[in-house]
Amino acid sequence: MSQVLVPSFDLPGILADFRRDYPGVELTLRQAVPSEQFASLRDAQLDLAFMPLLDPPDDDMEAIVVARDSMALACAPDHPLARRRIVHLRDLVSERFVNLPLSWTSRQVVEKAFEAAGLVHDNALEVNDIATCLELVGRGLGIAIVPEAARSHASSAVFRPLSRRLAWDYFMVRRADGAMGPAARELLRRILPV
Repeated sequence: MSQVLVPSFDLPGILADFRRDYPGVELTLRQAVPSEQFASLRDAQLDLAFMPLLDPPDDDMEAIVVARDSMALACAPDHPLARRRIVHLRDLVSERFVNLPLSWTSRQVVEKAFEAAGLVHDNALEVNDIATCLELVGRGLGIAIVPEAARSHASSAVFRPLSRRLAWDYFMVRRADGAMGPAARELLRRILPV
């Protein structure tokens, strides 16, 4: 799974219910970027993956949207943008950003939005986890555009909506050939009830 969960998709609840109903099934979960998840699916080391995607996967994979999350500006409580009702991308060009790596889908959404608007921004800091990103933002070391779902990781950062709606879809991905064991099939049935 990816590092940030979408609140509208209760994967922890689904996994807890599955564990309660099937205590003898070994359930393994790890966080990884999409490229690692795809490699593990192809190598049959993984039955199901949960990740944000911007582009459709290769034909050997099947991806189904399970949730959608909007992006928002995160800034320190005393930052001038914290008082704004809505923030425009053009308001951010002179700001220092605390970014997630470019391999993250949420970062790619941000980069594409700035490019489409003909704007550039300052990538001052880069960290590899959402909690550290928001801690740095909350302490005034920069701003960030992150998924709304990251709000649960924010101890001191405040969130403001963007005037331009940016969103990313959260997918359940599996091999297109449908190869998986009975336990994975049961978990899939709980995720995608027919």
